[in-house]
Amino acid sequence: MFFAQSLAERIQETRLEQFSGEAMRWAKAAIRDTVAVGIAGVDAPVAAITRRVTGAETEKGACRLLGTRFRCGPVAAARANGAAAHALDFDDIHETMMGHPSVAILPAALALAEARGSTGSETLLAYLVGMETVGKLGRVLGFSHFAQGWHATETIGIFGAAAAASRLLALTTDRTATALAIAVSFAAGVRANFGTMAKPLHAGLAASNGVLAALLARDGFTASHQAFEHPQGFFALYRRDPEPARVQALDRWADPPEIIDPGIAIKLYPCGAHTHPFIEMIRRLAAEHRLSPGIVDRIDIRAEQSRDAHTNRPRPKSGLDAKFSVHYTVARALLNGCVLLSHFDDASVEETAVRAVMAKIHPAPHPDMDASWADKYGGEMTVTTTDGRQFHDRIVHQLARGPENPVTDGELWTKFQDCTRAVLPQDRIEALFAEVGRLEALDSVAGIAALTVPAA
Repeated sequence: MFFAQSLAERIQETRLEQFSGEAMRWAKAAIRDTVAVGIAGVDAPVAAITRRVTGAETEKGACRLLGTRFRCGPVAAARANGAAAHALDFDDIHETMMGHPSVAILPAALALAEARGSTGSETLLAYLVGMETVGKLGRVLGFSHFAQGWHATETIGIFGAAAAASRLLALTTDRTATALAIAVSFAAGVRANFGTMAKPLHAGLAASNGVLAALLARDGFTASHQAFEHPQGFFALYRRDPEPARVQALDRWADPPEIIDPGIAIKLYPCGAHTHPFIEMIRRLAAEHRLSPGIVDRIDIRAEQSRDAHTNRPRPKSGLDAKFSVHYTVARALLNGCVLLSHFDDASVEETAVRAVMAKIHPAPHPDMDASWADKYGGEMTVTTTDGRQFHDRIVHQLARGPENPVTDGELWTKFQDCTRAVLPQDRIEALFAEVGRLEALDSVAGIAALTVPAA
């Protein structure tokens, strides 16, 4: 049996009863978070341009675009909502996938669920199946996929979207395998485009192409079920080192669920995950030792060697570029005590006060954190004050806030409000948060999208 067929069997055989209450709680937390960041990103240039150029700004169609008054078809809706949800780089992360799962999976699931009148429990199961899919493919591809320069949010995320869509369409196992094979030909996205609008577009393309692949398969489109393991197929092209057993990666399907192990990591800061450990360190040191910009003379940062190359951006050119600058994000955390959505417009990056703090920050590759540390998100920090005191901190590994250091309900609610208050009134924010919280009991998910429509 080919890999696409083995994966398709699991996608179509999974039942909601296989997931514990804890798995459901995490799934709904991720869905709440993704809806919120999608609303927050709706006016970002990447979202607006994507909607306009792709013809999604219409008043006709089965699907709503989150945070807008527009409606369109499911493929366009998945693309627009996915791009908006990743526009601010504020969405969740999956460690095994080494990318952003929910912005690929949920826009696909919501769009098709709304178009088909699916129930909340059907949508929740489609999301969980998509999460299983990206996690298992991440295990097969390993770190070498990331190291080669692929952006897994699109290259792996598309299969999560295709899995969710295939499940909602109730495809046969054979046609689900075909949808996955079609998706192989759509898989793309390179890390060289980080810091530009192309990166969030990767999420939109993963979501929409996953829906498109499933719809094509439903209507009899063909593709090779050998598309994964063929000598010129996905695994051969997208993984540098020798491959592990592929089908065996599916043996522990939902046991435990990927949403639990390794789980999703929810961001509290709207910037690249590689900067988060250093934001945490400077906030911790500043609180403990009452540090302020005026008494800090120098901040030395030592990051895992490949991460330093990615985040060492002393003069970011835009707010989007600043999301990946350890200079800017650490300076903001010291200057303001927090890192907020409002800190990533272009004007904020040029502020004199933050530029002055950025000049005190000196990142370099960590001498001991070489390639063997490349799957970790961490490093060390030393702060030297103007009177010669030094304070030190170290984080070995922290990928946003995951199961080992989870966000609290209060933190999730605070972020949800921060993301949605520019678009929605408070009563609508509260209703939307509650509606997702009872997702498995909903007869239709259309009410979720309807609650995101801006007030008149």
